[in-house]
Amino acid sequence: MIIIIFQIKDYYYGFKLKNELKAMERSVSYKEKELLSVIRRDFIDNRGFIISKIENGKPLEYSLLESYGELMEYALLRGDKNLFDILLSIVDKYFYSKEGYLYWRINRLNLRPDNSTALIDSIRILYALLCAYDTFKDKKYMEMGEKVADGILKFNSSGEFFVDYYDGNMKEKANKISLFYLDLRKLKKIAEILPSFNKYYITSKKILENSVSINSPFFPKEFDFFTFSYKTYYPLNMLEQVITAINFDDTNKIKGFLEFVKNEINNYNKLNT
Repeated sequence: MIIIIFQIKDYYYGFKLKNELKAMERSVSYKEKELLSVIRRDFIDNRGFIISKIENGKPLEYSLLESYGELMEYALLRGDKNLFDILLSIVDKYFYSKEGYLYWRINRLNLRPDNSTALIDSIRILYALLCAYDTFKDKKYMEMGEKVADGILKFNSSGEFFVDYYDGNMKEKANKISLFYLDLRKLKKIAEILPSFNKYYITSKKILENSVSINSPFFPKEFDFFTFSYKTYYPLNMLEQVITAINFDDTNKIKGFLEFVKNEINNYNKLNT
């Protein structure tokens, strides 16, 4: 009897998440319904963990914080507070460490976290929470957002700069920042609400904008705080390049890269990764 009760409690969020997505499928376009249906059937397990990948027909054991942040942003676009709250409950239960930072992934089978952060994922959660406060006017989102913000500033910053990650096992911060982590639009919005983020927005903006002339029309991969210089690695990862370009809040500064993309599409009808 005790085992059954624990199983029901453990599967509560999975049941709620699948039900909410199923209900949402009735009010969206056909293609959107197809996508939501695939996510619900194939990518969400009984606990409500979003499966990161299916490989050779088998779901992998990891669930990423990234997936929750993106689905929370989708819930905001749909104005679905119920979906947002379910996702936030799962994040709070499984991904929030007692030290005050968010794990970047969890082993959904044994519930063991990968004891480190990823700035890009934590920023996405914080941004979603602040937007939820604006959208739904519920102070609990601001309260949770302030907690997440404190964790980011404590564990994912060094001096006046953001860093990629904090390793909870080694108790060490990264000494670099990946340029594709620096989403200036999100950081600007966060800084407008939480002034403690303003200096980090300014330094992030400088790192991005100063990178344009290093390897034009492409971007360096990261900025190294040991050498205080940009690092470029080959072959280039075009997905990271595109995300870096999207991170700029002024497209006039990336005309060279945009011209490259335009030529690739016109000449080959594709952009290789």
